[in-house]
Amino acid sequence: MMIDTHAHLYFNSYDTDRDEVINRTLSKLDMVINIGIDEKTSKQAVDLSQDYDGFYAAVGLHPEDVSSQMSVDISWVSTLCQHQKVVAIGEIGLDYHERSEVGSKELEDGVKKKQKEIFKAQIENAIENNLPIIVHSRDAFEDTMAILLEYKGHITGVWHSFTEGYEKMQQVINMGFYVGINGIVTYNSAQELQLAVARVDLSHIVLETDSPFLPPQLNRGERNEPSMVELVADKVAQLQNREAYDVVSATDTNAYKVFGIERPRL
Repeated sequence: MMIDTHAHLYFNSYDTDRDEVINRTLSKLDMVINIGIDEKTSKQAVDLSQDYDGFYAAVGLHPEDVSSQMSVDISWVSTLCQHQKVVAIGEIGLDYHERSEVGSKELEDGVKKKQKEIFKAQIENAIENNLPIIVHSRDAFEDTMAILLEYKGHITGVWHSFTEGYEKMQQVINMGFYVGINGIVTYNSAQELQLAVARVDLSHIVLETDSPFLPPQLNRGERNEPSMVELVADKVAQLQNREAYDVVSATDTNAYKVFGIERPRL
């Protein structure tokens, strides 16, 4: 059995067949962590965790939902993370990818500043509640690492959807974080990432799908779902010249460890 450490099964793309997707998921996977991106979806992730034994939740404010005018009041995160099946705060971080609403450098700098403030506030929230974080970083590697360095030794978690090379992967690992590997590793264009995954010790990675996004190469253009994490495991196994079972066993162990979940007894 496998674990998907990053999914969004509350999205409306599953509204017509969510039960079927969940049934497929639970027939193949031991555990899925649904990740919130704002207050509404964080509550939905918690609701899903209450409905299914193998489902857990992460709650937090995604950097794409931050504007330069937004208040840093995120007290709802503290409230939701008291739920017994909330195992992380996320996804949180920095996203500097160009957005249409960012029209001037002044506004862009304002958004970046606010993202950093909210990222730090949520990290501190995680430390207070003894929870790991799930990091989203897009076009912002250096700034993300600089903030994590401020809290080194006090926080751990997963760097979600890692796409960089081996040197940066080692920087993340040395910061005390696990590296989230998803369908991107199967893409023909992801050669740098593939080289990094081929070299990394399995004790430092977890598997994820980011469903409904980022389907594996064989399913490009389709909606992703947690059961496709099997294809991610297969690719990692191919790159490391080992059995998929070894990849699943190691990454499952990492997931249980980082999220503080007791592994079911066989």
